[in-house]
Parts: sequence; structure tokens; C-alpha cells
Amino acid sequence: MRKVLSALVVLGVTLLAAPARATPDEDLVTAAVAGDVAGATSAIANGADVNYAVEDQVPVLALCSTVDVAEVLLTNDNIDKNFAPDTNSSFAAVHIFASRANTDLVNALISTSPPTPSPTSVLNVDQLEGTGKSALMLAAGATSQLLGSPVDTADALLQAGADATLTVSSTGNTAIHFAVAAKPDTGVADTRVALLEKLMNHGASVTTKNDDGSGALHVASQPNVGSGAVVQAVLAASAADINVADTAGDYPVHLALRTARETNAATAESILSALLTASPDLTVTGSNGQSPLHLGVASGQVELVTALVNAGARDNVVDSSGGLAIHEAAAYFAVTAAQCSEITAIAQILVENGEADLDATNTAGETALEIAETAPEDRRCISLEQALGSSVTSAPTPQPTPAPVETPSAATSLRPLSTFLAVLISFLLYKME
Repeated sequence: MRKVLSALVVLGVTLLAAPARATPDEDLVTAAVAGDVAGATSAIANGADVNYAVEDQVPVLALCSTVDVAEVLLTNDNIDKNFAPDTNSSFAAVHIFASRANTDLVNALISTSPPTPSPTSVLNVDQLEGTGKSALMLAAGATSQLLGSPVDTADALLQAGADATLTVSSTGNTAIHFAVAAKPDTGVADTRVALLEKLMNHGASVTTKNDDGSGALHVASQPNVGSGAVVQAVLAASAADINVADTAGDYPVHLALRTARETNAATAESILSALLTASPDLTVTGSNGQSPLHLGVASGQVELVTALVNAGARDNVVDSSGGLAIHEAAAYFAVTAAQCSEITAIAQILVENGEADLDATNTAGETALEIAETAPEDRRCISLEQALGSSVTSAPTPQPTPAPVETPSAATSLRPLSTFLAVLISFLLYKME
């Protein structure tokens, strides 16, 4: 959809800069983009097709930039509000307007009709575009190039009868899934909580699962798309999925922690904080056999580990390699001094409050300290090793490798003597002359 919208922008600029088109259809396109009511009226009077598609891709109706010029087309007896070119994208005007939260034009599609109504002049609000999404799904998931509020656009569609429970046949996603995953662009207001309320008021459920077994809580718990506020809103509607795994075997708490190291730590912390209010089971293992505590340690974020331990997590669950969370800490292999400090603090929390057993071994027979001591010299963290029971006080200083001593050969050893003898013989011969 983003590519289509970008193409429309480029097309609009091109048409505005171009000279007058030769055909009525092209004149209508130019007028629609420019919001030129008189130009659109003239083009239609000259035979322009109100259902014309630009390059067989975009209906001219979808190019209307104002309500006034759209009404010129919508009041024509030949208009087909649901016309979508037979292409892979198959976007009708309602899909384009909804994806950009253009509520005014969505309302125009809903309420404006020709003098002599026909089946094609009635908007099908549940029409699916080429990838199987309805206009409501597109409005719920709108995040960029917005011309209005996604909440207002969704409300207009819902008031017109849009089905909030429709699913995308290829993924099983509903408008709820799109809404919770629609992380807004920087500087754009986050309207997801309000969207959830609108959708749920019209029959949508946060516990509906997609083909991955994910409900709204699973999606909202992922730091790359979710937020603490959205998780709170989902839990307020239903906490039924707090201890339900998706088809991969991950619970919402695993999803909150898995990417915490790569993404915004503050977002992960707010999501985890919201999830912990619903008392999730912190002993469950996810798709890779790790407990929430393993994943919290792997994130390298002290705040996450502290929150888990304070919520009752203890280091008594082993992962698929037989390792405890303390083994995970030992294998962190810090790169910077700050990371060394963080992972040391985490290890101390596990030992002092998480009941970590420093003598425990994984399936390879290694203790946490033995793992930590295998770190490359440039990544050793002495304070971590000390927290794990080592008596070492500093990292060993690498000794310079001595240059190899060359053993002289017999010929090389005799060379100075032969030179001396040659000089001596030359001197004696000179004296004898």
C-alpha cells in the first residue's frame, strides 16, 4: 500500500505540472488531482469515463483531492463506487481513502449518490482489496501519509456497516490485529487505544487468533510494534491470553522480551510492566526453550531482570541446553565497559534474589563461571567472573611474543674469520713486493 500511495503522489505532481491532456479521460484525471470542479464537469461533458483507471491501476475517483470534485463524479449516474481495476492490487477508492485516513472523502463515498441510484452507486464498505484487506482494516492499520484521524475514518466505516470481525484469508488477521500493530510514525499521535474501543464496540474481540495463533495481546506485546498503553487496553478488555502460547510456542511475556536487546528498552520495559499486572506464568518456556528470565538476561537490561525477579521469577528453569539464566548471563560476553557493568549487576540480582545456583551445570557439564572464562580476552568481564565466584582480581596481561632467535649456520659463523684472513693475506703480499 505504501508503494501505491507514493505512486499516487508522484502521479499527482506530474499531472499538475503537465500541459492539458488530449483526451477527456486524461482531462478528468488532471481535474480530479487538482480539485478542479469546473474542469471535472467539463471533462465529463466531453465524454470522460467517470470509472476511468489511470494506467489500469488507479480509479480516477481515488485521485480526487477534495470532496467537491469527488461529488462531481459521485453524482454521475454511471459512477461505480466500488470499481477496482483487475490487477494484483485491485484498490477501489474506499481503500485508498481509508489507508490515508481521509475521513471526509470516505464520508463522501458513503453519503453521496447520483440522482438515479443504482447497485453500483451503493458503497460496499466490506469490499476487499487485492491482498484481502477491507477498508476498515486499512484505516485501523494506517500509520503514514495521514490526512486525518484513523479513529474517525474507522468510525465512519463502522457507522456505515463495516464488519469489524472480517479476517484476511491468507493470514487470519482482523482489524484488531492491524490496529494494535499500527505503531505511528514519529510525531504522529498514537490512536490505537481509541481504535480498539471502537472496534470492540462493534463486535471485534481481542482474543481472536490469526493463523499464527496470535491474539491482540501477542501482537501488542512485541516492542517493535506494541506499547505499554496498548497492552493495558487489551488486558482491560480481556486477560484471557496472558498464559496462552502462539503456534510457535511463545507467550506474550516471551514476545515482550525476545527483541528487547535490539529495540527500545524503555518500550520493552513498559510492555513488561503492563503484562506483569496480569500475573503471567514466569516458569513457561517459549519457542527456543527459554524462560522469561533467560530472555530478560539475554537483553542485557537490568530493569527487565529486576522486574521479573520482583514479580516472582526464580532461576530454576533450564533451557533446551540445560542452562539456567545464570548460564545465560555468563555467556553474554560484554563488548563495552557499560555492558560489563550491566551484566555483572544482572548476575548479582540472580544470585542474591533469584536463587541462582552457581554450582549448577548445563548439559555440557559447564558451570556459569566456566562459561564466562571462555570469553575472548578482549571481551572478558572480570567483575562478572567475580560475581560468579572467581577469585581473579584482574584480567591477565597478554605477554608479547618474543621474536624468534635465528641460529647461525656454520657458514654464517665462519664469514667474519674468512674476511679477516683475506685482508691479512693481502697485507702480507703487499709487504713482500
